[in-house]
Amino acid sequence: MRVRTTLLLAALLLALAGFYYYAEVKGGWPTKKEEGKLLDLTAEAVRALKITGGETVLEVVRGEGEWRLTAPVQDRADAARVDGLLRDLLGATVERTYEVTEEGAKEYGLAPPAYTLAFTLKEKAEPVLLQVGDRAPSGLSTYARRPGEAKVLLVPSAVRSQAETRPADLRDKTVLAVERDRVQRITISRGTATATVERDGKAWRLSGAVRGRADPNRVEDLLREVTSRGIKEFVAEVPADLRSYGLAPPTARIALTTDGQSPPRTLLLGRPDRARGGVYARRGQGTPLLLLEERVAKAIPERFLDLRDRTLLTFSRERLETVSLASPKGELTLQRTEGKWELAKPERLPADPKEVDRLLSDLTFARAQEFLADPGADVKRFGLIPPALAVTLREEGKEPVRLLLGAPRKGRATVAVEPERSVVKVEARLFTDLNRGVFDLRYRRLLPFETSEVGSLKMTGSDVPLILERREGRWRFRSPDAAEPKPLRVLEVLDALRDLKWTAVVAERADDPAAYGLTP
Repeated sequence: MRVRTTLLLAALLLALAGFYYYAEVKGGWPTKKEEGKLLDLTAEAVRALKITGGETVLEVVRGEGEWRLTAPVQDRADAARVDGLLRDLLGATVERTYEVTEEGAKEYGLAPPAYTLAFTLKEKAEPVLLQVGDRAPSGLSTYARRPGEAKVLLVPSAVRSQAETRPADLRDKTVLAVERDRVQRITISRGTATATVERDGKAWRLSGAVRGRADPNRVEDLLREVTSRGIKEFVAEVPADLRSYGLAPPTARIALTTDGQSPPRTLLLGRPDRARGGVYARRGQGTPLLLLEERVAKAIPERFLDLRDRTLLTFSRERLETVSLASPKGELTLQRTEGKWELAKPERLPADPKEVDRLLSDLTFARAQEFLADPGADVKRFGLIPPALAVTLREEGKEPVRLLLGAPRKGRATVAVEPERSVVKVEARLFTDLNRGVFDLRYRRLLPFETSEVGSLKMTGSDVPLILERREGRWRFRSPDAAEPKPLRVLEVLDALRDLKWTAVVAERADDPAAYGLTP
């Protein structure tokens, strides 16, 4: 009983304290509940917003297609963050109103106000003002006032939260503000060495310290990281000692060029700071000191060779006209006619589409393990004239490309790619996979069918023939009368029959099948 009485008294005391707070401390109980917008403005009409809190001033101004932070620092603003700020402020509604005197407004933190917000509109010379005061005791609301009105407004706490926005919250954290699709050239420098990656249609090419085709995936990863949100912290507007941050000189420099008219956007990389989980950087000379996310620095290769495309050949299977092979197994030419492959040389024979597809896959996925020479190399110096194996691809409307392979040694083979004449090392397995002759590629299947097309199967050779039928997607015995067959076992048998290939032609005509044990 005593516990219950104590709890009731405590609740009554809290209720009386709340009443006293609103009625006495805050200058009166709310006169009425009111619903309506705090400010009758639209975000589209706002051209600038200034937030003043004590001696601190924050200002953002709408420019040509972007928001810019103009105080206390000059920088690009995060458009999404500014839009969110305006959405919360202009979407706020009034929950209650209090009729108070100017003296009473002090109790709400409004005389003077904790923050004053000034909205500059497109078609108004004078800004629209809003004063923001203390948070309500519940923490769910805050007090505000529109200048010229003798009432205090109870509004959502988000209004106070947005008024407390710091400059760093609104700064654009994009590393380099460049549209990726417009970048035409990337220049990367480390020490005295420089490599340039230039757009070449849909591809990228390397020049400078390293030459050749650039890996499109590595280039796109690099562009994505340096043109996205990757700034972890704005460390200093005017850094005092660049050397301590690894920026005098920088460890790397990267410049993005969009066209011949605009100056390149530059990023200077400094040293990593493991304690802070980032890498120091600047956007060129005379710019603030930044701390970037570690992933941004990792996207910039330490070795220029890491940007080289390790793909040996790039081609379109649909546009291929011929594939020629010269290997220890002889010379041959595959030709595609009306979408089907056939052997055109040394004699015209049907080709096995699966074997041709396997050959083209081996060429598609062939990768360099090591780069020996940039394009333009003397191929003969690497012992590739004559090659031990050569592959020539002729694609519609393009110059033929060739792979020249040397004999494998110690698990590797040397390969030259023509006409660019770059030389690389590959796994010896590539030589084995490409070493194919007429026998390997001609059509040798005994039964031309696909497993999914079979509706029945009859097998003889015993007293009772075995007959299976597929009905409504399920296999069943028709003869002999037995239990339902195992579907996986049936598929295994069909796959084995489908893949049967002859290994040699014994006779062009079988006049006497019995001589070969083929009499029924």
